Amino acid sequence: MKMFDNNLNIGWNELTLSRNEIFLIIVFIGIFLHSLLWFQLLIYKIKIDLTFFFSLTYLLTDFILMLAFIIQYIIRTNFQRSTYGFVCYFEAYFIVYVDIIETIFLTCLSICRYFDIVWNKNVYINYRKLILFISIILPILIIINMFIQNYYGWSIVLDEIGSSCSINNKNIYVIIFNEIILFFIPIIISFYLNIQCLIYLKKRNCSKTNNHNYKLINRFLIFYLIWLILWGPFVFIEQFYTKLITNQIEFIVILLTTLDNTIDAFLVSDLDQRFKIVWKKTYSSILIKLKLKRTLKIHSIL
Repeated sequence: MKMFDNNLNIGWNELTLSRNEIFLIIVFIGIFLHSLLWFQLLIYKIKIDLTFFFSLTYLLTDFILMLAFIIQYIIRTNFQRSTYGFVCYFEAYFIVYVDIIETIFLTCLSICRYFDIVWNKNVYINYRKLILFISIILPILIIINMFIQNYYGWSIVLDEIGSSCSINNKNIYVIIFNEIILFFIPIIISFYLNIQCLIYLKKRNCSKTNNHNYKLINRFLIFYLIWLILWGPFVFIEQFYTKLITNQIEFIVILLTTLDNTIDAFLVSDLDQRFKIVWKKTYSSILIKLKLKRTLKIHSIL
């Protein structure tokens, strides 16, 4: 079901445009930082295997969201009416879809680490096919869920003049279902499993492996709290009708998520040690080059 009119003015109004210009600057910074991180992963030949899958997927979703915003900005400021219906659905559903994937894949990462640490099972080897199956089936199920809700008119694509298109969930039960299944339950599972990992590691004798895992879980919880503060409000309010949310609140919430996308290039170092390694290598190489240049200058003066 849809609620938009091809004869409407398809551009953003002045207020929306000015705010999106701010977001665009932040997104360009984010694109640069994320591109730099991906480049570092390639030049340092970091081994990419199934243990790296969920962390990389999270990083990739950030990059996709930023590219999607740039595409949205270009289309909205240079629009062709013939493609308006597609663009409206893209604006309304794509970001929500990627948000859900981020949330669920972070939970999958927590589940894998829990079994690895507490049950001492290498799930990436013993349950390789199951992980791949889940990674394929979950995004498909999310699409099916969205399609069903739209088909039966429980959620509609709402076009507001001068603003971006958004989802309006008309059924309160659909809102409750989406919030509980796609937001609260994955977050609760993630927190619970990571806290269980910490409790388990505290009871064990302190060994090198346990100490590494303890730091890993602590860093992940810090990352998760930052993600929840910056990203959580948007994931929560996107299920509600935008008219119920003031422009100021909407601006702040989107600003927080945009900032989160940008700084995730650094924050993912707490997700996986391999991200931290490449940033450290780059930082060290920059320091060495700067020190070498300074030494050469001193010698040239002498």
